[in-house]
Amino acid sequence: MGAPGGETLKILVATDNHLGYLDTDPIRRDDSFEAFEEIFQEAKKQNVDCVLLGGDLFHENKPSRYTLVRTIEILRKHCLSDSPIGLQVLSDQSQNFSSAFSTVNYEDANFNIGLPVFSIHGNHDDPTGADNLAALDVLSACNLVNYFGKTPMIGGNSGANKVRITPILLKKGDTKVALYGLGNIRDERLGRLFQTKSVEWVRPEATEEHDVSDWFNIFVLHQNRVARGSVYAKNCIPEKYLAKFLDFVIWGHEHESLPEPVKSGAHDFEITQPGSSVATSLAEGEAKQKHILLLEIAVIAQATQWRVQTIPLKTVRPFVFDQVALRDLPITDPDNPQEVETLLEAKVEELIQQAKLQDATSSDRLPLIRLKVDYTGFSTINSQRFGQRFVDKVANPNDVLAWSKSTAAKRKAGAAEDDQGELNTGTLRPEALDHARVESLISQHLAQKLEVLPETELNNALDDFVSKDENKAIGNLVREKLRQLQDTLSREPAVGDVSDLNKHIDEKIRTQRARDEVLATASTGPTNFPAATPTQTGGPASTERMAPVVEDFPAATPTSKPSEEPPSASQGRASTATGAAPKSQGAANSQGRLDRFLRGSAGAAAEREPPAAPSARARGSAGAPEPSPAKAAPSKAKAAKPAAGARARGGGKARGKKRALSSEEEEEEVDDVEDSEDSDVVVCSSEEEDEESEAVDPTPRSQRGVKRRQPSQ
Repeated sequence: MGAPGGETLKILVATDNHLGYLDTDPIRRDDSFEAFEEIFQEAKKQNVDCVLLGGDLFHENKPSRYTLVRTIEILRKHCLSDSPIGLQVLSDQSQNFSSAFSTVNYEDANFNIGLPVFSIHGNHDDPTGADNLAALDVLSACNLVNYFGKTPMIGGNSGANKVRITPILLKKGDTKVALYGLGNIRDERLGRLFQTKSVEWVRPEATEEHDVSDWFNIFVLHQNRVARGSVYAKNCIPEKYLAKFLDFVIWGHEHESLPEPVKSGAHDFEITQPGSSVATSLAEGEAKQKHILLLEIAVIAQATQWRVQTIPLKTVRPFVFDQVALRDLPITDPDNPQEVETLLEAKVEELIQQAKLQDATSSDRLPLIRLKVDYTGFSTINSQRFGQRFVDKVANPNDVLAWSKSTAAKRKAGAAEDDQGELNTGTLRPEALDHARVESLISQHLAQKLEVLPETELNNALDDFVSKDENKAIGNLVREKLRQLQDTLSREPAVGDVSDLNKHIDEKIRTQRARDEVLATASTGPTNFPAATPTQTGGPASTERMAPVVEDFPAATPTSKPSEEPPSASQGRASTATGAAPKSQGAANSQGRLDRFLRGSAGAAAEREPPAAPSARARGSAGAPEPSPAKAAPSKAKAAKPAAGARARGGGKARGKKRALSSEEEEEEVDDVEDSEDSDVVVCSSEEEDEESEAVDPTPRSQRGVKRRQPSQ
């Protein structure tokens, strides 16, 4: 597809590179880097304008120095050059990039960037720690990667969180792209944000030179796309949650390569799932051909047209997956392990020969082989001893075999096991399986004994401790929950004897834990949504003005007040004046015990954060009307200066001024920004943006000129 003047905008798309996977394995340590290098070689070959990465660039949250060095070497080799760049960024870059420089890297006069790279974070390399930094922040500080989609949570952990998704506005000639990105957020939390209408989409405002419909809207995210077959794989993000105005969605996190765009079952946009560039698990989905995408967008005859070309990766280590049932093999003696080993060895040798035929680059590269064996009615053999026969023939000799039983046999052996919380591991990816096992352990051994700590938050803290090397995750959770409980008890009036004090503390613990569970797990259960209407979008089928999912605990909602308020001074004096009997010795002892309990937290209290500055609402007039929680007020935009360092590849200056996309106000004041006539952006929630879109152009999308062209033969 070509456009006049070379104005076709080309984007190379890849997801889930998992750099550093098995970087200590002498055979497979370079697999991820070889595929990553091929991606950039293909980018240069296709002469793309930029590379877009969809999360999980790194496999570890804290990658090794070897991994960081190899990554920087590849980026320097392919991204630093004096090649001209035809992309212009028209949005307020301080709202797009969270780095200290807050500008796209190729506009920095101190660097010669010839190939821009844009990336969001995934669940493996997400920001952690007190400073909320990710490994991508290191690459961003080196000016090698434009890290976006690091959306801050507005509202902290109060339960009133909001997420604002602001696009990067890219322009090449007459082709205009609004690139939305959202780094990974825990699925249960993001699901709750969508359900409670707490996700705001910022759209460029129509001007004399640019209409809203002129922008081709791309959204890249990194979340579970489908729910798997276990109750422990709790959440995914349904397509109906996403905004209707989107044109193209790039879905990261799913490793199976399904690159061909498919029409969404909920809205008009199309979805692509590129998959990973390296196999990180020996599952059947990982054995399929790996791909990257070339997305081309152009304005032809005043209509935005686009197409996708799938590019297979050739440097990926060959991987063959197969299944066999022992009952189908010619085994004469089920109790003879030698006979079983001989037949399985012949099957593995057959798979090795098949893998050699698939390897298009090097015949001496060891393949990955996985044979799933149904041993129903038979006994297993030693897998590691069996694998020693293939040490010089396969790259994974220790886990060539995977044992399983048929579903019918599992039901007969103990159908009640699933009811007891046993794991159905057949469809879980490795990280989901590990998390499920952790949740299972906590559920089986601690759930009935936990009083102060919510089970869900303990699961998350333990997952951070194990998977992301956050050594203080559990300790921070314990201190925070203890502080919350102590603050609640410190506001309570005096209690009677010791037994009353114990009952009172137990009641407060149950109340606090119930509130925490509501905030943490409100989106994990099934929710029935009303049917969709033509003007609704984003979130579930009907999310605008939808009530919170859980209504059993009003104290958990942002507008509710705690059920127990500390008594005022006048109330205390009144109770004394009514002739209340002096405290008994037991009451004095119980009060002293409560005081000692509260004083015991002095160390933790000393570490508390200082109180937050009052919000704009608190500092403003008490009689000012509050904005409706269902709608986000348009932000007061800052007029951005034109991009100074943009280099034109296709020729021609960009028309129109750069527009600011979000507010100058502090995050805690973002809900109280006043409307402004000269605002360049519109902040809208899911339904509002569709109503606006229909108001701008009531013509169906299929007739508005956004067309998809088939790839040339």
